[in-house]
Amino acid sequence: MKKLLSLAAIALCAAVAVAFVPASAAPAAVYEKECGIALPPVIAADYAEGVADTAEPPADVFLYPDAQLNLPGGVSLSAALEELSGKAVPVLYVSEQAAADAVAAYVAQEKLTDCILASDSAELVASMRESCTQVQGLLDFRGKEAEPFSMRDLANASDAKIVLLGEEQVNGEDVRWLQERLMTVWAAADTDEAFYAAAVAGCNGILVQDAQQAYDLLSLFDEGTLLHFPMVVGHRGIYSEKQNTLAAARLAYEAGADAVECDIYLTADGEIVINHDIMLDNTTTGTGNIEEMTLEEVLQYEVDMGGGGQNRPIATLREFFEEFKDTDLVHFVEIKSSRPEIVPALKALIEECGVSDQVVVISFLSDQLARVHEQIPALSVGYLFNSAEGTDAAEANSQIAPYNATYNPGYQFVTLDQVRQMAARGITVWPWTYPNTQDFDKAYMNGINGITTDYADRSSDYAVRLEAEDILLPRTDAEAVDITAWLVTQSGSRTQVSCEYVTVSGTMTILQNAEGKYYAGRGEAVVMLKYTFTGEEGLSYTLYSEPVAVSVAAQQQDPAPAGGCSASALPSAAAAGVVLTAAALLLLRRRTVR
Repeated sequence: MKKLLSLAAIALCAAVAVAFVPASAAPAAVYEKECGIALPPVIAADYAEGVADTAEPPADVFLYPDAQLNLPGGVSLSAALEELSGKAVPVLYVSEQAAADAVAAYVAQEKLTDCILASDSAELVASMRESCTQVQGLLDFRGKEAEPFSMRDLANASDAKIVLLGEEQVNGEDVRWLQERLMTVWAAADTDEAFYAAAVAGCNGILVQDAQQAYDLLSLFDEGTLLHFPMVVGHRGIYSEKQNTLAAARLAYEAGADAVECDIYLTADGEIVINHDIMLDNTTTGTGNIEEMTLEEVLQYEVDMGGGGQNRPIATLREFFEEFKDTDLVHFVEIKSSRPEIVPALKALIEECGVSDQVVVISFLSDQLARVHEQIPALSVGYLFNSAEGTDAAEANSQIAPYNATYNPGYQFVTLDQVRQMAARGITVWPWTYPNTQDFDKAYMNGINGITTDYADRSSDYAVRLEAEDILLPRTDAEAVDITAWLVTQSGSRTQVSCEYVTVSGTMTILQNAEGKYYAGRGEAVVMLKYTFTGEEGLSYTLYSEPVAVSVAAQQQDPAPAGGCSASALPSAAAAGVVLTAAALLLLRRRTVR
């Protein structure tokens, strides 16, 4: 594993990256597919001559240079990059050390800032990123046995913010786990079914063989579709309780918050306490500078700022860690202290409490992010901004890449187009702090990566997942059934709902009777169920299930007529209802199931 750069070297590299971006490295204005999905997955494909000049080119193009900087087929890397310039983000993928050294030297020499360095070897990614701190890294886990926890650790330690999964590794739970720890998740998909599975799992990007076909598949989704549901981060807990207290954190978690943000300082005797300000004066019943007081002196006061009736005890970070250990809550720990000693203290506390899998670190202080990245390399970090600085994708990349961080701006500086352009660089955007429900709902409907809000309970009843199992349909109208799935909300409640569906593959003849219930002819199919959720104040969006198999109940199957033709049963069945073939389903997918 590489030796991390010193803090001074990181700062210098970041400054150089911002100061000089040559014309030849102009940021790509990547193609954005207009479809029904608010924030569709980035489409990536392997390099081929002319790939960026098609009507709908991939946003990212994978190139595989060797040690002589030639691609398979003999095209030089420089020629390919010239072809892609301004049109797509190049992903430079290497498989051996000599190629990694050559690519790193080329990127540094040409001062390229709008590319991604990739490999299936953590050591190779790390070696390239050591000298190329101004770009993103990608670690390929295809074909490897690795749990999400180890993926996060290895990717972060190698300076890769993007993890690439194989088809068999994609499931919604693991994808969400990684994203909640600030990882960008891409997946490879070689079939339509794998593509839809990756899309519905919420992957940030999908590597495909044919970009045009992938864009066609995206067109299947209805207008107003959400595939990636924003992570809800409770700002200092929740507005209705005293801020930054255990009571506020508990209430936010009960309301369905995926994470709780807290602000930390280091007392004079080395304990980490939670408070918004370094001074106690504005938020508590006490006065004084936290970092000039002992823990005992701090804890004699109470928090009196925020909602709720009674004052609450000032909390320690240890109490937060112990309270939520082994739950699915993520701690967004904001380092407010400028003291270098807080980072080793945080590391020791995380290790003592055994909560590394539940912690990310955010800060406005770049030197603190650099210390975390150096001393706790497995943790994900987010760089907080309180201005329009970094709103351009290339500019943001140059500022956050040295720390392998996410981009965490004030919400007022975020646009959907900006988020889409950053997604092509593997950058996820985590705005803060949404002050009202209207802005929150707009961001939610846009599928923003994560939303920090005072109103963690706003989305408690919003639907976030449609869970379906393989479907067994009857053969007769008399036994026709609804097609159902479980609708899961942000707070975890589950309701069984009747769904519509779209066909992904298969030849099954599906029949719908006059009452809108379903039965089937022979064959099999793979479908995605869909359901339109409607909330308060006109909020409405469509969810899809992961692909599931549809078959006919075995005990009801009739033997096929001689010659293998089963179409003779169709006329009478059609008279009873509607015949939907796999092809017709693509045209009639909006039919309402009653």
